[in-house]
Amino acid sequence: MPKLGVFSSLRALADGPKPTQILTSFKKAGVRRPDGKFVWDAVPPSCRLAHESVPTQQCSRLAVAIGRGRMDARTIFERPPVRFKRCKHGAMLFFSDDHYIGLSLDLYGEFCEGEYELFAQILRPGMTVVDAGAHIGVHTVGFAELVGPSGQVFAFEPQRALYHLLCGNLALNGYSRVSAFQAGLASTARCITVAAAEVPERINLADVGDAQPQPCEQVPTAPLDSFGLVQCHFIKVDVDGMELDVLKGATETLVRHHPVLYVANNQRSNSPDLIQWLLDQQYRLYWHLPPLYNPQNYFQDSKNVFAGIVSTNMLCVPALLNGSIENFREIISPHDHWTD
Repeated sequence: MPKLGVFSSLRALADGPKPTQILTSFKKAGVRRPDGKFVWDAVPPSCRLAHESVPTQQCSRLAVAIGRGRMDARTIFERPPVRFKRCKHGAMLFFSDDHYIGLSLDLYGEFCEGEYELFAQILRPGMTVVDAGAHIGVHTVGFAELVGPSGQVFAFEPQRALYHLLCGNLALNGYSRVSAFQAGLASTARCITVAAAEVPERINLADVGDAQPQPCEQVPTAPLDSFGLVQCHFIKVDVDGMELDVLKGATETLVRHHPVLYVANNQRSNSPDLIQWLLDQQYRLYWHLPPLYNPQNYFQDSKNVFAGIVSTNMLCVPALLNGSIENFREIISPHDHWTD
């Protein structure tokens, strides 16, 4: 059974609330086999990244799956392209034409539950979380639930259409203590150009680079270090290939608070520099590859429209936390790749 007992000393690293036990078991965060056991580090090479370019045949399959979405007993409200449903971690507004997060919420009532189950074993009430690339808040809502009213969540989403739904989802679920920003995190304070479309096309909205030409706007960015966080226990970074730039703007935060990091690594061309930088910051890195489809999904839908698609991330643990992480494949070289 995958275990991570490395965080028992986290209580000595930062001011504020400390967990009594963190990541002692990951039994719910892996891929469940028919015999009920979980498999962690055996992901078939045929699996594809959620943010990778998807073949035409699979695009057609996802488009057909989008057509399965409909007004049903779980639907609270709909005004296309926005749908509002009762989902596993709360009531969620989403774009029904989104091929990944929206489609998953529509069909299954959850998105990449393996990620949430991992977060649930890291986070405790009173902790501080940073969500860089919050999208519509599918994980932000979960973070707010896990850290409770005594904790803090800082969520950053530069795309206006996504930011609007992020704020709506936080308000509808009563998480008024979350600080949400229509802004990006980066290594320096500057402006970036992002899509400004209010009604998105049928694309993966987390992947700005694949969108058709559309109206754009300038959005500010800032280093995380400039926020002067009193405490920081966990940072999730999923920003469409800009992960390293975000982390470089958080160098002082990493040195001061030693947060656990959860970093998307789904662009092979960027991976070596990203891995090397994290290793240089004295972090130990491990692949985490949860599938998008969960057979035990909230809506109990047995049809897997995400066959062969995984979310490709790295769990990054400060090396000063003495301990070992079992049944996770450690990344020891900048040339390591999850398909190797």
